[in-house]
Amino acid sequence: MTLTPTMKQKRTKRFVESQTYAHSGFAKVVGFEEAIDGKNRGSLKSLIVQLDENNTFNVSSGLTDELREDIWNNQDKYLGKIIEIKYF
Repeated sequence: MTLTPTMKQKRTKRFVESQTYAHSGFAKVVGFEEAIDGKNRGSLKSLIVQLDENNTFNVSSGLTDELREDIWNNQDKYLGKIIEIKYF
């Protein structure tokens, strides 16, 4: 859409974005992946978690910069911990 001089692009407060999660579960932290580029370079990119014997995957969303730094510098503290994951 092209804005003309009489049109303004603005935000509305009538709509509120909300997220509902369809599923949640628990997974065990089994490893850590290092970020090799971007703002987290040399720090934690993602947690490697295991849901069960056949399902291992990476989790990276929901981690603050401070938490990433703490996890990366204290991996032994987090290895083997059970975390809650939420997904759609």
